[in-house]
Amino acid sequence: MSTSTSTSTSTSTSAAASPTVLSRLRRPPITAAVAGLGLVVLAGLGQLAPQPTGGAVPPTTEPLASGELVCGGTIASRTIVSTVTAAVVPTGAVTSGRATLAALTTKASAAKPTVLAAPGATATRRAVGAPTLPQLAQARGSFAAGLAADQQMLGLAGVGRGLAIAPCTSPVSDSWLVGGAATVGRLSQVLLTNDDDRAAQVDLELFGPGGAVSSSATTGLVVKASSRLVVRLDALAPGTKNFVVHVIVRAGRVSALGLDQTSVGLVPQGLTYLSPTFAGTRLVIPEVVGTSRTSRLLLLAPDADASVSVRLVTTDGTITPVGLDSVDLPAGKVVSLDLAPAAAGEDAGLLITSDQPVVAGTEVSVGERRKFAETDSASPVAPLTEPALVSGLSSTGLQTMVLTAPGKSATVRLQLFLSGTTTPSWTSTVHIDAGTQAAVVLPLKGGTTDAMLLLTPQPGGGPVYAARRMQVSRPDGDLVATAPLLPHRATAVVPGVASVPGSSVR
Repeated sequence: MSTSTSTSTSTSTSAAASPTVLSRLRRPPITAAVAGLGLVVLAGLGQLAPQPTGGAVPPTTEPLASGELVCGGTIASRTIVSTVTAAVVPTGAVTSGRATLAALTTKASAAKPTVLAAPGATATRRAVGAPTLPQLAQARGSFAAGLAADQQMLGLAGVGRGLAIAPCTSPVSDSWLVGGAATVGRLSQVLLTNDDDRAAQVDLELFGPGGAVSSSATTGLVVKASSRLVVRLDALAPGTKNFVVHVIVRAGRVSALGLDQTSVGLVPQGLTYLSPTFAGTRLVIPEVVGTSRTSRLLLLAPDADASVSVRLVTTDGTITPVGLDSVDLPAGKVVSLDLAPAAAGEDAGLLITSDQPVVAGTEVSVGERRKFAETDSASPVAPLTEPALVSGLSSTGLQTMVLTAPGKSATVRLQLFLSGTTTPSWTSTVHIDAGTQAAVVLPLKGGTTDAMLLLTPQPGGGPVYAARRMQVSRPDGDLVATAPLLPHRATAVVPGVASVPGSSVR
């Protein structure tokens, strides 16, 4: 179909113009008649043009034919082991296909992909000694409905002592990271991973307690094809205590992840991933570790002043602590709220409501300062409108699934699969009362590695939000980490197409 654009120019003539000039500007009398005839002809042609048959065609839902998950948090060191695990969780939709776990690189010398050829298959890659390449999990056919991938960092000694876990995610064009600092003893980094075969261009908007942080080094960042760009926040805004980072992708898509390490001198204080999140007026953080020395909620109203209310969702019900029922946020400034007095040492979820879109995240410290300690973070997640998939579960640590239902009651079915199997080794149906939280410890036996979990919300309940907590017991102090559980998108909505007989596309 071609479209023509007509431009009309108006000419002004003074009263002194000659009759000859005026006669040349006048339209000949036959022009109006011809124009009228043309409109009649066009109208007739419109009646003869092919018309769609039937009414509007509704959209349809089709299973995804492929899927990919980017694991960009593979920052290993001499004392930190980085682990990535991918799995094809045997959901009911998984029948046939192919999945792989491979290093993300353009180099032909890279190791061959590990193939997952059957439902229930798992693949694990570990690195120690130095930062390793990001990993990419891909699936084709119905395997895309069961593709899961998770990443972990574990350090048992040295300044890298700590535990961090996070799901691998699909690349997006916009996300937020909450947490980190550029003060003494903090190393906070933004990991931008591009799995496309073309370069991506990214801008970072930085916010701190004093407002937006201006830096020419945060715009026009280029993430090369099939590579990762590591951005240190202390190089961009030294001295900033609390960060919120807005990742805006101008060209392409990237997977964003934060990494925060803390120490006091040479004494490690833990490490944590900062999982990507979003802005909204109703946010739910399903799990905040209560057995902590410090517990803080970071809030940012990026666009306009906001009034915020914070409630705790516990196993006994929902609580509105004094002082958190109404908090005023100035636009563009990161505000830190102390949660420790309200939590009183108990785990809880957070329900955050606001009259303007806000961004939120938590930071907690477990253990004693100037002794071995641990750091953890959490951020708002989307409700489980679809099942959630978890891979890489092992008996190395205590694995707990935390389910939060801040509104109506909800029911979730949990199915645990061992690597290489398609029949669940354990199944449990959990009911969460309205406005409460429930914690379920997975029955992983000693020596279990690379187990998988399928969480399926049951029909008829309210929205449920989920997180995974892992705890490793150590003589010098426990290591703890929390990761969001994300709904797994296994279908796509295809717009309806109307048939137009006799039509063609040029």
